[in-house]
Amino acid sequence: MTVDNSNQSGGNANATTQADLLHLDSRWLLLAAVESYMNYAVIAIAIIGTAANSLVLYALIAQHAQESKKRAVNLMIINQNLLDLCCCVTIVICLCIRVSNIYLTGAPGYILCKFFLSENIAYCLLNASVVNLMGLTVERYLKVVYPFWSKKNLKRWMIHGAVVFSWVTGILSIGPVVFLTSAVDEGVCLLSLWENLQTKNRYAIWNFFSFSYCR
Repeated sequence: MTVDNSNQSGGNANATTQADLLHLDSRWLLLAAVESYMNYAVIAIAIIGTAANSLVLYALIAQHAQESKKRAVNLMIINQNLLDLCCCVTIVICLCIRVSNIYLTGAPGYILCKFFLSENIAYCLLNASVVNLMGLTVERYLKVVYPFWSKKNLKRWMIHGAVVFSWVTGILSIGPVVFLTSAVDEGVCLLSLWENLQTKNRYAIWNFFSFSYCR
């Protein structure tokens, strides 16, 4: 008596495939749930940061306005706090849009993708904050180590120029690249900048040496 095991083997293979698919689906669902919770956690942290930076910025501006002789050094500190505040607000907006799963269409979808879902503004503000922090460090170093020289040679226009330079450098460091490499496809915002691994690694190295190592 001959037993045909072909059907049994096919059934076992199908059962194994279905089990693998179910296991894969469960893993993707778990990852999606973790990502969602992480987004909400970052939103909460960014909201707290926004409130804290708003209070500090108000205190700095009020103190600066009350001084009879305004010191230019306060401008860089105020600018640092303003950049951090704007960065927190932008992160809240970006993540709120992302968790909402908005279908992008027309000009509003184009703007949301180019500036918010791609995190373009957030990256620009973050880099500008680092540049301003480096400038503030140099200014404080000159004030402490060379007090007489800095009092004589460190002019107000230099502080103003450093503030403007931090904003311009932060925007140009990544803003145009992200703007040109992001696009809306079938209602979804796609960022092709990181699709090429070589390009991603090059930018990571440049970003590290420019905004982390130099700091």
